Amino acid sequence: MDPSPSGAAIVALGQVEQDLVRLLQVAGSAIAILSGNVKDGELSDADARRTEMEAKTHEYFQVLNRVQNTLRQQIHGLIQERVIPAAPSSSSMPFHASVYGEQKELDSWVGALQAVKQGIRRISSASIVKQEEETDR
Repeated sequence: MDPSPSGAAIVALGQVEQDLVRLLQVAGSAIAILSGNVKDGELSDADARRTEMEAKTHEYFQVLNRVQNTLRQQIHGLIQERVIPAAPSSSSMPFHASVYGEQKELDSWVGALQAVKQGIRRISSASIVKQEEETDR
């Protein structure tokens, strides 16, 4: 391992790359669960799907938070080393000082979370209906 700050930054950014791959994997798994596109026998009951969906959602946001924190640390380091300016003085900045973009991203994630919750509710109510039908027999 390189003990220099640039070596540590490269290692941290390498981890971010791996985390981004993991985000895509977790998102794909969540979509498969919501669509019912899981292997036969896996997650056949609604409670198992709900539990797995909650676990995938939790993991997704943990990894996303880790990516955001690492990127913010790296940007802060670049500002401290004067590689990039601290104030938005040019259009070549790799990020915006405004929070508009972050607010839009937050709105998107809130919408995605609501969609996930609706999917969980739909799975849950389908399971309840199925159980009631089986009980009525």
